Amino acid sequence: MDIFRKSSMINGIVFDFGGVVQKLVDDRIKAVIKRNLNVCKQDFDKIFDTKLPYVQKGHMTEREFLLELGSEGQNSLPDDCIDWFIEPYMNDSLLYPEIAKLLDLLVDHDCTLSLLSNTIPSHINLNRSRGNFHWFGDNCFLSCETGKLKPEPDAYGYVSEELGIPLSRLLLIDDSSENVNQAGIMGMNVLLHKSETTNVSNIEISLNKYGVLI
Repeated sequence: MDIFRKSSMINGIVFDFGGVVQKLVDDRIKAVIKRNLNVCKQDFDKIFDTKLPYVQKGHMTEREFLLELGSEGQNSLPDDCIDWFIEPYMNDSLLYPEIAKLLDLLVDHDCTLSLLSNTIPSHINLNRSRGNFHWFGDNCFLSCETGKLKPEPDAYGYVSEELGIPLSRLLLIDDSSENVNQAGIMGMNVLLHKSETTNVSNIEISLNKYGVLI
């Protein structure tokens, strides 16, 4: 059955990953890194948040990032230091079950799905090895591979171009108001959705509003 009605306003759905499909554990990752580096910089969080986008865009390696965060004069790290980024995920995929079920349904109905995520190599490698991106096939637009970071405008234009679908015919589902606002300015249909606090029915109702039959 075609999931899109003839009157549907969209031809594809673009999902964010962390915060929508998978739980966000940024604070836990920060704590793990801070503990392992044994640093007490007052500006640790500021450096972390300022430098992380360079890793997310592929302009800095994760190891280089850790050295930036380390103590002054630190020039070496343990061989397994990259595991610090994925430690919170080791015993649990942290996927939201209700979102996974929705994605299964959308795939079963041949819906065009894609993933647009600001992310880093270690998270990509772990999620790919576990099959956590399987709903999206080849339509995985991951910032450290594309070099394009939300909410920068070209991140959304890139997805539209790669999918061959106008921005006005795509729906972005994201947990960041900044990302959603910029996508809306670009002409995308948008839905702000935080899976940690919002029921999946929020997405289902929105899909129905856009004429998507599920």
